[in-house]
Amino acid sequence: MLGSDGESLYLLFPNQLDSANRVEAGAALVLPRSRWKVKAGGPPGQNQLLVVVSDGPRDLAALGGSAAGPFVKALTDAQGRAQLQWLMGTNAQAKNVDAPCAGNACSDAFRSALLTVEGY
Repeated sequence: MLGSDGESLYLLFPNQLDSANRVEAGAALVLPRSRWKVKAGGPPGQNQLLVVVSDGPRDLAALGGSAAGPFVKALTDAQGRAQLQWLMGTNAQAKNVDAPCAGNACSDAFRSALLTVEGY
């Protein structure tokens, strides 16, 4: 989520309270879950939510950043944005030399959607 201040970038899910982010085909995923909530903050304006699904795992720790409660606050500078783009297109399993890829296991394919949430 890119906050309405244009500077705060948070990885909301998975997080320290909920790392079960695998979604089965045809299943619904409702967020936030009852174990964690997101409280609106910051100045009024638009928050941008980038929702990403992939057919393989991603190494989200590679995004870097610092803890912000159960979430991760990442960098919004050019390097941070480039890291996010690289991360979304790189399957974590492809780097595992002990378990070579078989079939579609190391696909870099993903889909994304950008949502706008207006804060008042």
